[in-house]
Amino acid sequence: MNINFWGTVYCAKYAMNAVIESKGSIVGVSSIAGHMGLPGISGYSSSKFAIIGWMEALRTELLGNGANVM
Repeated sequence: MNINFWGTVYCAKYAMNAVIESKGSIVGVSSIAGHMGLPGISGYSSSKFAIIGWMEALRTELLGNGANVM
């Protein structure tokens, strides 16, 4: 979680003002493990599920200001 999820959150947080001003994009990278839980890597799958959920919420929050979240 510290690297996969929080690393993504903090990186986006510190770039957010510039992304909004330039009407740029924030791109989240996940994996198949973020779409279906895989045996033996539950921690990894959880962190990737969290990225997908957070990016979907962020996309909704930023809808009106021209920034794109993928």
